[in-house]
Amino acid sequence: KKRKGLGVRTVAPRVKQRKQPRVDPASYINLIEECKDEDMRANLIALTKQQERVNIKRRIEAKFVGDDARREKAVSRALCEHAYGVAEGALKQDIDKREAEVDSGVLRDLVQIDHLHEKLLETSFNDYDGFILGATRKDRLRYWRNFESKAKDAYSLLKMRLLERKIEASGDGVREWKNKVAAAQGEVDASKTEFIKLQMETVALRKEKKAAEDKLKEALSKPQAAKQDEEDCPVCMDAVPDTAMMCGHLFCHGCALKLDKCSFCFKKTRRIVRLLK
Repeated sequence: KKRKGLGVRTVAPRVKQRKQPRVDPASYINLIEECKDEDMRANLIALTKQQERVNIKRRIEAKFVGDDARREKAVSRALCEHAYGVAEGALKQDIDKREAEVDSGVLRDLVQIDHLHEKLLETSFNDYDGFILGATRKDRLRYWRNFESKAKDAYSLLKMRLLERKIEASGDGVREWKNKVAAAQGEVDASKTEFIKLQMETVALRKEKKAAEDKLKEALSKPQAAKQDEEDCPVCMDAVPDTAMMCGHLFCHGCALKLDKCSFCFKKTRRIVRLLK
């Protein structure tokens, strides 16, 4: 107690705040590996993530003591960089594992690679969402898009390696198929040549057929014209000849009555005979 004038003021003793010890998350690794209970394992993993975040924040906050804005930005970027680094390491391990599977022949399908790519992205996001969601939206999107692009490129190269492996393994088959394709192409060319010849022969036969049809029409039309001429009276060229002269030539009845002699043989006509049909 100190006296100051007439009043009395009490001063509380100062208590030194102890710094919390920095816990290394690697110390939990052995516990996680030895733990057989799934619930306890999940709790240890969550505790490890939380401790890693705490350590990163402490390290950054120690550098920016008085500037809150810069401290928040630095913490956000540090969290994103840490998550990106961990995800990149997981990506490298997965790609190495898949390349070994491609070389050994375990991984043979391109669709499986797409499935593995989606699975890795989902696992990475779920495992490190604590770090990513602890950052600002801008940094979170930027780092995560970079990781997605890198993972896509890595799995595209893995697809190319798988295709090259398939081509090398099926080199003899490819050559055999090339020979078959060449033989089939030769057959197609021969068929085209034969088709062109048949087409030309068809055109020639059509021309011959048309000429024969024209000749047939002409031949059929001549007897009809002659028959038509024979059916007309040779004098008036109009009526049907139904009356015969004594010489045997035919005229129509009207013309036969007017004629004194046949207009063909010029024989005199004594009588005419009308023909009945």
